[in-house]
Amino acid sequence: MRRIVIPAWAVGILLFFFGLAGAFPIKSKGALDFWVDGASFASDSGQTWQEIYWSIRAGDFTARDTLGRKMALFRTEILLKDQKGALVLNEGWNSLSPLPTEQMLKQKDMVLLDQVEARRLKPGSYNLLMTITDLAGEKQGMVDTIFDVPGYGDLGLSHIELSSGIAVDSIPGRFKKGSLTVKPWPSRAFDDELYYYYEIYNLAPAADTLNKRYLRVLYFSEKDPAQKIISHKEIASNPGPLSDYGGLRIDDLPEGRYRLRAQLIQGSRILANSYANFEITHPGMIMLAEKEKIAGEIAQMERDGGGYSDRIEYIGAKQQIDLLSKLDENGKKELLRRFWKQRDPLPETKENEALIAHAQRCRYADQNFAENFAGGLKGSQTERGRIYIKYGPWDDREITTNALQNRPYDIWSYDNGRKFIFFDKAGIGKFELLYSKTSEEKTDPEYRQYISDF
Repeated sequence: MRRIVIPAWAVGILLFFFGLAGAFPIKSKGALDFWVDGASFASDSGQTWQEIYWSIRAGDFTARDTLGRKMALFRTEILLKDQKGALVLNEGWNSLSPLPTEQMLKQKDMVLLDQVEARRLKPGSYNLLMTITDLAGEKQGMVDTIFDVPGYGDLGLSHIELSSGIAVDSIPGRFKKGSLTVKPWPSRAFDDELYYYYEIYNLAPAADTLNKRYLRVLYFSEKDPAQKIISHKEIASNPGPLSDYGGLRIDDLPEGRYRLRAQLIQGSRILANSYANFEITHPGMIMLAEKEKIAGEIAQMERDGGGYSDRIEYIGAKQQIDLLSKLDENGKKELLRRFWKQRDPLPETKENEALIAHAQRCRYADQNFAENFAGGLKGSQTERGRIYIKYGPWDDREITTNALQNRPYDIWSYDNGRKFIFFDKAGIGKFELLYSKTSEEKTDPEYRQYISDF
């Protein structure tokens, strides 16, 4: 028998891209196709929180007419057993879900998403048996797979959850990670953009202050093993679990199989790592037309914003601002496109009036509130600039002088009752916000010693 020696690196690549039997994501067998994916995170008392996600194309269900509306009637059943055969999850339910119109299905391949959680699992192997049955069409799909649940007692990273979108959302609901909604994409087949979320556990205070610790996120492909870094940032030693998330535009990347990897590194050492495989596909002309439309919207946004469209730090939610700093250049443009599109008061016009007004405020602040001394800030970065950009121009303004210190203060009044008073404490042109007649801004408790008339 001829012996074939396969180099170790080749074995690694084969296992890496083709995966082991039963590894997530996995496609169902049977007449009804659906995808199942999973990710685990630390839970209480050394146990693991396991999430299981699935997606199914809305157009694959047999439509059932209910009160003049086309609906899908289907049943989902999930059994999860540990390696001893003990049942740890047993759920089943019927769903009646409205189906999109035929026109909507032609425009976009729409899917139904759902998930369950096993909240306190011991580390080990588990058997997942899941079926979805189309009760109107008598079709069924099934997944029967074994997967490993890790433990998180030591320094480590959670699984990476790959997502089709991450958004700030304070409303309780599905797919929540704290104040974020992380929308799973169980097939892990992406076309235009993907997002990622993972957590960091048991990070002790750094003993070596010279070798700082960093989180690095990178990707590479089956065809191109060169690693491309998405994010590289220093990480502090905070008590409790930490999380990291970000995104990547992939519409310009070639089709194929990829790996996204997160690493906790110190110096040249990798302290912990996690990875997730995914695939890039670029289907057809409909998506091309959509991309051209998006490109046009981004170009219009940049015209309307005049260089200020990314200055959302005073008007955006904290998570949006954090996410913006974690995206690559194309991802930032997409986030800003959506941000301003949601705020467009007249979407039927080509211009975005809200963005144009925002750019005018930023430009005015830069031209009128700059600190003209060594190390001074641009006008849009000062306290007066921030208030002007956030709340708009005043209805009445008074600039006067403190009688005792002979230093100016600037009073802005608004017809809606808001009032702001800024004072140049040092007498060098650096105005600070001392008084605010709104709960949204802080007032210096000692403001009266500077402006006794108020």
